[in-house]
Amino acid sequence: EHSILFGVDYAASESKIVSGFSVASTLDVFNPVYGASVPDLFIYGNVNQPIDQLGIYVQDQMKFAERWIATLALREDWNDTTTKNQLSHTEVDQSDQALTGRVALTYLADSGLAPYVSYSTSFLPVAGVDFYNRPYDPTEGEQIEGGLKFQPKDWNGFLTASLYQITQ
Repeated sequence: EHSILFGVDYAASESKIVSGFSVASTLDVFNPVYGASVPDLFIYGNVNQPIDQLGIYVQDQMKFAERWIATLALREDWNDTTTKNQLSHTEVDQSDQALTGRVALTYLADSGLAPYVSYSTSFLPVAGVDFYNRPYDPTEGEQIEGGLKFQPKDWNGFLTASLYQITQ
């Protein structure tokens, strides 16, 4: 028995980041005097950063031998980021592509217990810049998980216990 899912995902966003600092006068907490002027900010960063991401994915959930469920999934992502530095009038174009996936196996017992294991990878573009106005690289991750699900009979809910390790 197969349950197949596929689709397309598109996301567009834009970050506007202005970074600066100033020095304010001291404030005596025991005898505060309010209303002191604060010098104008020293702006050291002014960045616009549009991000476009396109992903396509497919997943097949297979039930076999009456009690086993296997899940296989793949996703391909394309990401384009342009970091426009408004102070230096420069642009940095960044294009990234990643193939991620998931594989999982679950056993369905008569008692309502369902032990499972899974392995998955991830990819996510990151908006923002570092102190030097350089764009961040996308994050990539890996997760290994195992656990036990329990759905008691005649109860509208279930319990889950799991152990996992995520590396980013």
